[in-house]
Amino acid sequence: SVEPYRSLKHYFNVYYINAVSDENHDAEPYFDSWGAQNGAVNGSASTVFSTQFTPGATTITGDNDAALEYAMQALRAKGGKGGTECIDEQEVSIRADQSLIMVMTNVHCHAGTCNMGWTYGSDYGNAYSIAYTALGNNDDEQCRWTTIHEAGGHGFAKLADEYGYRFNGEIPAQKINEYHQWEEYGWYKNIDFTKDPLAVKWKHFISDTRYQSENIGVYEGGGTYWTGIYHPTEDSAMNSGNGRFNAPSREAIYYR
Repeated sequence: SVEPYRSLKHYFNVYYINAVSDENHDAEPYFDSWGAQNGAVNGSASTVFSTQFTPGATTITGDNDAALEYAMQALRAKGGKGGTECIDEQEVSIRADQSLIMVMTNVHCHAGTCNMGWTYGSDYGNAYSIAYTALGNNDDEQCRWTTIHEAGGHGFAKLADEYGYRFNGEIPAQKINEYHQWEEYGWYKNIDFTKDPLAVKWKHFISDTRYQSENIGVYEGGGTYWTGIYHPTEDSAMNSGNGRFNAPSREAIYYR
């Protein structure tokens, strides 16, 4: 529903699996004095992917191995030519290792987490990811944007968050080194560590008059840190979630 995925949808194969758990997920939305907030209070239900929440936070954990196995089941059943069976186990394994896997938990709360695998030898993020999302606080639009952010942004495009928390302060040097380590493999094309508009990764968009309406510049904050890291636009799908993918993020999606 958002660009550039809308225009590129014919490049994707989409498989849906209804994974039936032994019990209904019994996690309950987390409430504080302000009402429904992030996360949920965990119960004891037995679910296929063993998903768990953190009260007051957006974290979701799950069984990544189970999610990968379900993805492989889909590829075996429908991954052949014209939606037929795929009996080549090597092909199934290779495609699973490059897949975007989305696990939508049947819990009404605001939460989402993307676990990104890694593969060496490419500059376009050639690796699988598993995006866990919830249904939102009875808000379909919140659910939609969480999925777009976690799956479309982190999971497929290997983008970084474009927001920061004041309490996190300045990004540590060790964290910057971690970001640099993955940049050569196609990750994090939407953040940088210089505020020089002539040197940031997206400098070509700043100088391109076709993108003036997007107000592309250098805005401080990103990767959940408040200072020392910069992103391209005031808001975007990788920031509050209420905007579209900005041009540098769209370029990263298109490139991969």
